[in-house]
Amino acid sequence: MPIHGHVYGPFATGGVRDAFREQSAADWRVFLESRAAELRPGAEMVVVGGANQDDGRSGAEALMNALDAGIRAEVASGGLTQDEYDVMSIPTWNRTLAEFTAPFDAGSALGLTLVESQLDFAPDAYLAAYREDHDAQKFGAAVSAFLRAFTEPSLFSGLARAAGATSTIADRVYARVAEAAAADPAAMETLWHVAVLRIAKPA
Repeated sequence: MPIHGHVYGPFATGGVRDAFREQSAADWRVFLESRAAELRPGAEMVVVGGANQDDGRSGAEALMNALDAGIRAEVASGGLTQDEYDVMSIPTWNRTLAEFTAPFDAGSALGLTLVESQLDFAPDAYLAAYREDHDAQKFGAAVSAFLRAFTEPSLFSGLARAAGATSTIADRVYARVAEAAAADPAAMETLWHVAVLRIAKPA
């Protein structure tokens, strides 16, 4: 569903935020149901998933704000309409560790047992490289390309434009992200939060 005033799910508020959270919980339960059916008794699995801290932050806020600003600039310049922006979204939800472990609060879930869980952090490899070579343009290009790889399909595939025209618009948006990242690499640091869970199917 559209995210009012932004394109990234964790920035949703009110009923939209509730809908994302509820869909995420339902999806997670379906995932566990499927794994419970597949796993042999005595087997274990490790799940690694993008996560939020308890305050709702994923660590990617600066990056996603730069992307949203790039799209808004395209609206301001006439490349996109406000209606097109209003329906653009990256339909994802980063669960907190508590949301990951909630199905196991009663001890087990669907015949599965939570053995251990923790919240980890994945450092920004692009910023680490920048601190070695001090090449801000390289940093901006790398960050923008990484972001484009996983956001362009959901953001731009729904535009009622010729493929070439859509690609040109996306080029401008991600060029703005690259420019913003190059202008202040430290401000664009992305410290991903990652939930790690070990789950077993008792023998």
